Amino acid sequence: MPDTDNQSGMNLADTIANAMRHASAKLIRVTADIRNNNLELTVEDNGHGFDMGNVIQNIRSGYGIASIRERAMICGGRAELTTGPGKGTTVFAQLPLKNRRKNCD
Repeated sequence: MPDTDNQSGMNLADTIANAMRHASAKLIRVTADIRNNNLELTVEDNGHGFDMGNVIQNIRSGYGIASIRERAMICGGRAELTTGPGKGTTVFAQLPLKNRRKNCD
């Protein structure tokens, strides 16, 4: 069964790997906060960004993005991605620390 620690760790590792592998980022900033019994993770990079519309149309290249969102949802959380060509990328994930879904224990 997945747990919040594993899900947040996998999301964080995937997001950093994507920034390094695809974005040509020179800077990757990771922040973690606890607010209202949620773990909030933000990963920002200054890479070249991308057009989300093109990625959504190409399911294979969008698999990592879908996986990040799916893992957050497994635990009753959410993940959002903000990007654009030439604008870098920000991934925000919020995962509950209490009252998690049963399959996340």
